[in-house]
Amino acid sequence: MSKVVAQRAARIAEQLAALKALARGGPTPENYYEQWLAHVAALLEAAGAQLFRPGPDGKFAVAASCGRVDSNAEDSPARGKAMLEVYSTARAAMPPIASPTDAVRLLAPLVILGETRGVVELELPEPPKPNELDAHLKLLAQACGHAGDYERARQERGLRLRQDLIDEVERFSLAVHDKTSVRSIAYAVVNDGRRLIGCDRAALLVRRGSRFVVAAVSGVESVETRSTAAKLLCRLAETAARTGGPTASWQKADDLPPVVRTALAEYIDEAHVRGVALYPLQAPADEARSERAARVVGVLVIEQIEDLSPAPGREERAQLVAAHAATALRNALELESLPLLPLWRKLARGVDALRASSRNKLLAVVAGLVLAAAALKFVPADLALHAKATLQPSTRQHVFAPLDGVVAELHVRHGERVAAGQLLLELRNTDLDVAIADVVGRRTSSAEQLLSVERALYEDAKSISIEERHRLSGRRSELQRQLASLDEQLRLLQRKRDLLKVTSPIAGEVTTWDVAQLLENRPVRQGQILIDVAATDAGWELELQLPENGIAHVLRAQRDLGPALPVSYRLAAEPEHDRTAAVNEVHYAAEIRGEEGNTILVRAAVDSADLPPLRPGAEATAKVYCGRRSLGYVWLHDVVDFVNSKILFRTY
Repeated sequence: MSKVVAQRAARIAEQLAALKALARGGPTPENYYEQWLAHVAALLEAAGAQLFRPGPDGKFAVAASCGRVDSNAEDSPARGKAMLEVYSTARAAMPPIASPTDAVRLLAPLVILGETRGVVELELPEPPKPNELDAHLKLLAQACGHAGDYERARQERGLRLRQDLIDEVERFSLAVHDKTSVRSIAYAVVNDGRRLIGCDRAALLVRRGSRFVVAAVSGVESVETRSTAAKLLCRLAETAARTGGPTASWQKADDLPPVVRTALAEYIDEAHVRGVALYPLQAPADEARSERAARVVGVLVIEQIEDLSPAPGREERAQLVAAHAATALRNALELESLPLLPLWRKLARGVDALRASSRNKLLAVVAGLVLAAAALKFVPADLALHAKATLQPSTRQHVFAPLDGVVAELHVRHGERVAAGQLLLELRNTDLDVAIADVVGRRTSSAEQLLSVERALYEDAKSISIEERHRLSGRRSELQRQLASLDEQLRLLQRKRDLLKVTSPIAGEVTTWDVAQLLENRPVRQGQILIDVAATDAGWELELQLPENGIAHVLRAQRDLGPALPVSYRLAAEPEHDRTAAVNEVHYAAEIRGEEGNTILVRAAVDSADLPPLRPGAEATAKVYCGRRSLGYVWLHDVVDFVNSKILFRTY
């Protein structure tokens, strides 16, 4: 008998040790309670065990089970009532519930950390004696204690992970918002943000005007922006910015717009990555900021090179990084937009140096500032106004539709050389054809009537009366006038039909792109531009979009120096070469042109022999020489004009 007791005690100790080790192992809650029930069943020599937890509707449902259990009576009212009583009173019970195996059911509360979490049902082979029931409940209480240790450890692990995440977010926030330059913020976002998100690679693109440029890539000191991958990434960022929301290639990629899906696939093929997610950075605008503050200022790109398995919390962390990056980047861009920011920074450093220097150094710095101010006031410098420009042929013509009609036949295509008067296309006007046919029919009828009247006058002259002769003579005169009118109408209609053959007004090259796609079999209206022809082998001219606030300087310089002001420009195709031109025309009417705002068109003659092979509309950057002014005004004339118009004028 003592040997049996010893074996039982050893088994109990072994199972309790296993429960303790299981609590330290840290499996998932589902797996843990299945294993926990198995050890509890072995501990109490039960045939099976089940764990019931109350649901939202108040009914108990099986959360975990092991061994041979009876699940047919789960919905019986007696069983539910017994479980509810055990759960509410936290005291074990053996309700008289029938079992197919004649086993005894022991219901005991699962008490963890002083709170009832469920009801454990054990199927015992025979009813326990009173002292054995107390022993069973004590062993079950010890098992619940180990379950409490597991829950406590799981909570501590969750708290540690949450605290680690909070610390990491705080470090990331300090690293991003501590910087003031776009470059420093970009490096902090991609490197610290990649560690926080847990992705393989991160990149940040910054809006510059209407384009996006790659500012930084994690793990890379400098980015080759001219590479194919960088260009495709910029194109993808522009597309994603227009959508306004996160774009991912591994989350519902089929739901993306076709243009986004195409750009995404091109970049993935070129960059050799398996997954890409883009987050447009749009910091919320407040009342103190302008409306431009709410636009997309950049795009955060996260990439997975190998592993595409979903990571818990990655999406939330990525959105957190994007929110911090948007605010910091917007502030940095607004700071960089301040005029003369490098000068103010140097002055601030100079002030700091003055505070720490001695009296002599202070006097030297003050003297230097006075000399610098005098130089800005009295040293002359060239005043040049910068503007965007395009190269266009001097001789170019729009070809308009002379009449309404349908393009019946095209005789030219894009880039084809044409001569003056050469047939470009033919129109078809059904109404004109109907009108000509109607006039021809009426003329034929009138001619036949005139012939009949003349035959009556000459062949039957002796047999008709004088009154009838006078009537026929009048009818003949009327028909002759009617024929003359119809002949004139027919001539005019034929002239209109000749206009349907559209010819080139000048000799040159067809510059309209894809003429067939644009015009073939298309209806056109009178006055509509059909084709552009430019004499590309003749002279060229430079068209400058000069900002409206600079026209006063140009007019003043033309009055003092003459109308042909010198112009220096660089082509976008050859930015390393300077070329010259001369102003020959200034428009006095300002027009709104895109993001440039109000601009005035200025034309300048160029030396065509100095130009490389070009296409009409080649972009260039130009500056117009406007005489000599003080160095300070040359550098700060925009600020001076702003102060005069926006501040001093309003205070008068």
